[in-house]
Amino acid sequence: MNTDHITLPINTRKDGFTRGKNYLVTIAGFLTFITSTGRRLAFVLRPVITSVPASTGTTITTLADLDETLVLTAGGTLNALTIELPSATNSQLGQIKRINSAVAVNSLTISVAGSGSVTGAALSAGVANTPYAFQCVSVAGAGVWMRIQ
Repeated sequence: MNTDHITLPINTRKDGFTRGKNYLVTIAGFLTFITSTGRRLAFVLRPVITSVPASTGTTITTLADLDETLVLTAGGTLNALTIELPSATNSQLGQIKRINSAVAVNSLTISVAGSGSVTGAALSAGVANTPYAFQCVSVAGAGVWMRIQ
C-alpha cells in the first residue's frame, strides 16, 4: 500500500489528492486515513478507564499495550496492595499507566510482570485521591517503567 503522511492545520483542506494513492493525514486534530477512492476514515483513540474494587492483599494486573487509568475503590483503607505493570513484550514505548485510589493504601507495591523494573521516585504507600503515573521507557530486555507523577 502506498501511503503518504501529511500534516494539515486544523480546519483546512488539502486539494489535489492523487486518485489511486492512500494518504495518512491530520484533519481537525484527528488522524485520518484517506483511501485511494477518497473515502476518509478517522482514528479516534478513547481513554481506557478501569474501575477496580480493590481489597487488601490482592494484585491488580494492568492491561497490555494500552494507556490506562486505574480507579481503585474500596470500603476503607487498604493495608497492602500490588499493582503489576505489563512486561516488555506486552508494553509499548511511551505507554502510560495512571493510578488513582479513592482510599489510602498503607503498603503499595508497583511491580512489572516478569523481571522488569520500575525507576523514579519510590512509591511505598498510596494517599487517597492522589494520582500516580508510570510510563514505559524501555521495552528492551525485561522492560523499564518510570514513575512520572
